[in-house]
Amino acid sequence: MPLIHALGTCVHVDLGEDIDEEEFTSAWSRCLTPAPGLRANDSQDPPTVTARGSMSQVTQSITRELISQRRAELLMLHAGAVSHPETGASIAYAAPGGTGKTTLTRRLAKTYGYLTDETV
Repeated sequence: MPLIHALGTCVHVDLGEDIDEEEFTSAWSRCLTPAPGLRANDSQDPPTVTARGSMSQVTQSITRELISQRRAELLMLHAGAVSHPETGASIAYAAPGGTGKTTLTRRLAKTYGYLTDETV
């Protein structure tokens, strides 16, 4: 069962039968290795997200779980972000759901490095 590390915490993912393991590993490769200073859910076992539906739905479920673990600890904005591929300079754009952040991110990510289209 893959262990995802993000937002300073972690979550197990039960891939079930709906999600291709190779596709999942490729999509989440940067979050599959332990990072220093992780908050290990107050020394409890990390919760498990069960993968159901599409990769997009699984990504949303993982993100929601990670965010809920850090609620009241971090200031998180519903936002998208990209970065300059050479300098690393980044820009984030916050807006309500359904207003085009994902569309903007997809377009900008053709030139700039994708960071997120969910949470900053």
